[in-house]
Amino acid sequence: MGDGSALLVGVARVLFGGTRKWFSILWIVAFWVAVNLTSSAIYDLAQAGFQWRQLLGLALFAVVWGLVREVGRAVNEVTVLKRDSPPCQVLVVFLSPPLDLAAIHAIPSGSLTDATLEAFQQSPWRMPMVAIRHHLGQLAKVVVVPTRDSKGKQDGTYRLVEEFRATVKRFTATAPRIPVVVAAGELPGNKAAGIWATGVALEDAVEWLAALRHVFACLHAEGYRDSDIMVDVTGASKAATVAGAAVTVGGFRRLQYVNRVDYSVLSFDLNYGEESA
Repeated sequence: MGDGSALLVGVARVLFGGTRKWFSILWIVAFWVAVNLTSSAIYDLAQAGFQWRQLLGLALFAVVWGLVREVGRAVNEVTVLKRDSPPCQVLVVFLSPPLDLAAIHAIPSGSLTDATLEAFQQSPWRMPMVAIRHHLGQLAKVVVVPTRDSKGKQDGTYRLVEEFRATVKRFTATAPRIPVVVAAGELPGNKAAGIWATGVALEDAVEWLAALRHVFACLHAEGYRDSDIMVDVTGASKAATVAGAAVTVGGFRRLQYVNRVDYSVLSFDLNYGEESA
């Protein structure tokens, strides 16, 4: 579902309690019919004075005014529902530098046990490993969204995608379902894929949002639904976190976060009004 239709459906759900798309669209059409009748009645009143046939349109004026106020409230109200993260088929992660690759290479290969995760210590790659373990069994794909080089530096995490892919493979080889790790620029089904091959600008929220929309478009083309996808913002920059929240508002999109204190995985549903996934 596109951003615009998600907004309209979300507003209709708030106003009328509809949970089906056709129900929401029906009310949106009815709303615009009411607007047209009201404007026609006001025009006739100004041109020819009061006539009985204007009563319906004038009566709808109060209804339209009330709906406009409610729409404004619904559009500006976003609810956040926190819950334990449900298993997903696709996990989208933001790639941070690991700090000490040699220490990660020294961890014995195997499954993602508590001892293995402890061996990552304070490495930023510990959090995505926790997130991956949380979804193992149902997880089919991990989509990595890396950063681009800063001006005059070679610090983009797109250079570390192969290392991250190999690390995930080392610790999921015995899983009942081994997830495939792909970078955002490697996803099929979108002609714009190449522009993300060298990552995303670290603090450009607009570019992060475009990259995430690209990821969702590609995953939809592969047959995944919004409810199959989870965006993990644990390793994201502030700009990427903003984009992650923006792209998951409404519909059945979700984001999650790994608590850095106890390493629990929490999911957040951000929806318009009282909508819940």
